[in-house]
Amino acid sequence: FQGDHLFAATAHTYRGALASMMVSSDHGRTFHRARGARSELLDGRWKVLDVSHGAVLLLVQRHDELPSVGDLFVSDADGLVYTLSLRDCVETSFARVEGVDGGYVVQQLSGLGGADGPARKAAVEAPRLRTLITHNRGAAWSLLRAPAAAASSTRAGKPCVLADGCSLQLAAHAAASGRSIVVSRADAAGVVLAVGHPGPHLRHDAPESWLTYLSRDGGRSWEEAAPVAMHGAIGAHASVLLLAPDAIRLGTASGFGADPAAAGGADASSLRFSTDEGLTWESVPLGDVAIPPEAYTADELLAVEAVAGVPHAPLSFLLHAERRPALPPNASAAAAAAAARARQGVLLTVRVEVAAAAARPCSFADAEEWGSDVCALGRRTKRLRRRRAANCLGAPPALLASAAWTVVRHTPAPSAPCPCTASDYECDFDH
Repeated sequence: FQGDHLFAATAHTYRGALASMMVSSDHGRTFHRARGARSELLDGRWKVLDVSHGAVLLLVQRHDELPSVGDLFVSDADGLVYTLSLRDCVETSFARVEGVDGGYVVQQLSGLGGADGPARKAAVEAPRLRTLITHNRGAAWSLLRAPAAAASSTRAGKPCVLADGCSLQLAAHAAASGRSIVVSRADAAGVVLAVGHPGPHLRHDAPESWLTYLSRDGGRSWEEAAPVAMHGAIGAHASVLLLAPDAIRLGTASGFGADPAAAGGADASSLRFSTDEGLTWESVPLGDVAIPPEAYTADELLAVEAVAGVPHAPLSFLLHAERRPALPPNASAAAAAAAARARQGVLLTVRVEVAAAAARPCSFADAEEWGSDVCALGRRTKRLRRRRAANCLGAPPALLASAAWTVVRHTPAPSAPCPCTASDYECDFDH
């Protein structure tokens, strides 16, 4: 089951391992075979990636040598007729942007479509990935614009601009494989955290060159949040953003600081938080982390794997990590990698309570209108959210009292239709 749909596969013995997708929207009483709007073949290995905003997003695997790569299809309202949205997508990179209607990001493998012989072999053995984003449920995809003013937007001394084929490339954190390439929340409309770098393609073999980025408009524009790759989490209503380094040394006199060897000497690699969505950052003292002093020694560190916000508690976060012996400061990169692969430490979950200095509740004046100037899924939708510089905690009362706050009220947000364009239409059968 996905949403209101039930999906099933029927095998064709005369066609080997291929399977047709059958869809039911009445809880299994009747099934109908899914089909392509332009005669695309849907038979094969397929996986439902997402069901939301009145449509099904489906990945159909096309390449035997790359089982995680396939073509992305988007359905009609009944989940029966599918239109090709994007070719050669990486399944593990697909992610929904929460709080943004029709927002998704995905990595696309370049150079594979139509390639054969040596060219295809090169595309498989040395994959070139680029990140794409959509704000209209896959009707159109675009590259991510790198920050214009940040130092990270330069490539070999040149600005990173879309006209030169340079864009922002996102990836799942190297120490958190299998997790989403973006961090977002339904109650923090437009706020997104991600890890990556500017360039024509993703440098997946050089995670040390990745940075941490922040967007406040659902991924349309980005700014640098940290000059290193960090694990990110968004608290309730984006009251607090938390960034955690790969490794945190325990028992330091200065507090809950980063491990110098793992951080590469970067001064922004401490466990830190922001109450104004990245305008300013503060370090998290050791006293705010629920680890008894007798539970660790000074020669140990926490290898962070993920960090997440606690529902309905904007100042609380959970940090999932592995406690390991600390490497000497002069340890080589190979030694650090070998220690990471060994995974001989103790897994634990740590609760982090952020002591925000301005921990006042949000007021009516702390809300702002967002999204009404952008056409998404055929409508301009007005949302209320917490202002960036409000420096308050929780949801402003205006959000809780307004029907625009869909997460709390579960009612449609006020919206107005956009003028239709040619891209809003598609071919139907026999037309």
